[in-house]
Amino acid sequence: AREALVKGKNAATVRFGMSTGLEKVTDFAKRAGVESQLRPFPATYLGSSECTLMEMTLATAIFPGGGTRPARPFIIQRIEEKSGRVLFSAKPEKTRACAAPVAYQAHSCLAEVLERGTVDRAFTELGLKKFPLGGKTGTAYKFADDWFLGYSSEVTCGVWVGFDKPQPIYRGAFSNEVALPIWAKVIGAP
Repeated sequence: AREALVKGKNAATVRFGMSTGLEKVTDFAKRAGVESQLRPFPATYLGSSECTLMEMTLATAIFPGGGTRPARPFIIQRIEEKSGRVLFSAKPEKTRACAAPVAYQAHSCLAEVLERGTVDRAFTELGLKKFPLGGKTGTAYKFADDWFLGYSSEVTCGVWVGFDKPQPIYRGAFSNEVALPIWAKVIGAP
């Protein structure tokens, strides 16, 4: 299962999902923060159901969060004056989505995706410095949507590339070529 996730092997992912069961997978997705209706088909294991970028980013936050995530999405954590006086500080409530060891196992797989998997070019070609990160690509059928959801210990960032009215971005528009460079730039590449 680890190797299949790291190397982006869709058939293995569907087999693993089928052995787990769609109800368990969709229940987990809801605990993780996905509120959109997930289709009752095997393609759901590959992310074929429509979800918002905010939902997917919130769900991804459980991995660096040790199985917890913010109860609601938030963007601004703190606003400080030049002197250092805090004007605003978010105090997000936490929700437990899974046990800490489960989150850690998933995180260790998602870290390998960047180290030696489908997006290792973040370090080798895009100039991202090596520090603890995790993430996963997603490329929709006919290249109509590209995703990269990734995180450090401090920030979870999701990138979606596509059109308002679904159409191919271009033939061969894989997310490791389209969405990953955007994420790498946001997370810290020069």
